[in-house]
Amino acid sequence: MALLRDSSQQDELKEQYDRLWIDFQHMEDRKVQNLLNEVEYKLLSRKEKLFEMLQPFRTHTIWVIPVSVIFVLVTLYTLFIWVALWVE
Repeated sequence: MALLRDSSQQDELKEQYDRLWIDFQHMEDRKVQNLLNEVEYKLLSRKEKLFEMLQPFRTHTIWVIPVSVIFVLVTLYTLFIWVALWVE
């Protein structure tokens, strides 16, 4: 596959791009935004797509919940063992 700048179809593709831009002028802005976001996503490399997919998990609050649950479970287990040994 040749790069677009080296392609023999560069003029036809430019004309198609211009027709799409004219069609975009007559569409709702949200629909155009969604189409452009989809195309942008398809242009990303595999690594960038992975980072994009994992973006919601990169916040601190999403990790606070599981760590808190683990901490509470370990504390309850330790408390249960301590009480069981104390009663015995």
